Amino acid sequence: MSVYIEQLEAEVARLRALVGELTASDRGVQLRGVLRLSPQEARLLALIEAKGKASRDAIYGAIFEDIHGDGPELKIVDVIICKLRRKLREQNATGSIQTVWGWGYELSPELGAWLADLTAPRQALAA
Repeated sequence: MSVYIEQLEAEVARLRALVGELTASDRGVQLRGVLRLSPQEARLLALIEAKGKASRDAIYGAIFEDIHGDGPELKIVDVIICKLRRKLREQNATGSIQTVWGWGYELSPELGAWLADLTAPRQALAA
């Protein structure tokens, strides 16, 4: 059981680091000058990209982890997903964020590959 807990803690630390990188600016994140995301959209996308899928509750927790007390309604996750889908369509992203009815959202394999290509380090051109 302790090995499982250690694995979960390592995964949480990795996800927190990824979210931290993507949300370093309160003004949002811009990926390769192509995709401009709000801090909430960046956190949501980082979570779904890291896990492949996520429940609405997990997304809400990742987006609003720093809010104590009354935060927005859970429905705000759906609103942020809608805005993110629109931005992805505008950039002609392949694939989509798909709804898992009654649970949450998942990344299509095509969108995962598109995002991986977008966020991969660029290699310097050989001289």
